[in-house]
Amino acid sequence: GSVSFSQTLFSPQEWGDLAIAKRQQAADAAEVERSEQDLALQVSRAYVSVLQARALAQVRRGDLALSRENLSLARARRESGQVGRQQVLRFKTQVAQSRRTVLDAESRVEVARTRLAQVLARSPDELVGVAGLSPSDSILTLPESVFAAYGHTSAARQRLTDFLLEEGLSSAPELQALDEQIAAAQRGVEAGQQSYWAPTVALEGQLNSRALEGGAGTESLSLPGGPPGGAALPQAPNTTWNVGLSLSLPLFTGLKRDGQIERGRARLSQLKAQRREVRSSLEERIRARTEQATSGYLSLREAEAGRRTAQETIDLVQDSYTAGAADVLDLLDAQEAVLNARLAEVDARYSFLLRLLQTERAIARIGPLQTADERTAVRERLRAFMDGGR
Repeated sequence: GSVSFSQTLFSPQEWGDLAIAKRQQAADAAEVERSEQDLALQVSRAYVSVLQARALAQVRRGDLALSRENLSLARARRESGQVGRQQVLRFKTQVAQSRRTVLDAESRVEVARTRLAQVLARSPDELVGVAGLSPSDSILTLPESVFAAYGHTSAARQRLTDFLLEEGLSSAPELQALDEQIAAAQRGVEAGQQSYWAPTVALEGQLNSRALEGGAGTESLSLPGGPPGGAALPQAPNTTWNVGLSLSLPLFTGLKRDGQIERGRARLSQLKAQRREVRSSLEERIRARTEQATSGYLSLREAEAGRRTAQETIDLVQDSYTAGAADVLDLLDAQEAVLNARLAEVDARYSFLLRLLQTERAIARIGPLQTADERTAVRERLRAFMDGGR
């Protein structure tokens, strides 16, 4: 009977394959993170659409209430003989138009909710009570307060952009995946080069045992001229074994290794060029998203100011209409102005919210995917960065 074993202790190719596999696993993890970030942004778009549609419907309901209020003012003046029936009819028409716009706005809410349910692979009935979200909520990594502090001067905006560039490029899963792939390709080239001089080392052993023998020719032979009965020749032991190390080094493989190394180098050059391209694209995206978010913040402030002005105006016009100092056209114009101002404010608020989320995606820091400690850490790094530039 015979038992043998061989255990490879070191192989340049297999050792290199192990390192490459680990790098590829890390690259796959980075790709999963990138997919999660992209999916979160897709869900965020649908979610913000629901919030915006719901806010617009609320504005339309407010306009309907205002139309009814103005109708009441017209009826009061009609009863006092100050205006004719024509003005009452005009406001009745306005109420009917406002009611139609409310119905249309409410249908848009349902459409937006259905789209969100489709993205989440859930039933629309499960999303009836969608929670609200504003640009100032702490669940955002870059809430409104960041742009309120650093969005008013060009120098502060530039510093903010520099920080977001540094933050985004250091944590971008796209770059992390490429870095791991580059390291894997580099390790493949190194393993190919090592195969020229680094041998494969293996531990080998064998055990031989003669358990049973018999039959003609198995008797021990005797030396001639020896003592009576003859002297038996020495026999090998029944059990033998050996253990040792083996080293193997292929001297010539038909230029196979040369081809593998050249392909590895070409792959490495391709990955490095791809990384430069992706980095440049990320820098452009971060700069653009930061500028858009800053512009969105300033637009929101202007929209809020415009809504306040329009509200003050209609309050004055209603008082003047009641006193007979303003006509029906003045009141209708003021009502349309306040409606447009409220709609503009809603559009500015949720456009800014979406831009915040897009900026967070650009730096791979989408707030809902981060823990509270992670969000706080980003804001503290931002504060330290901005204070260091003063």
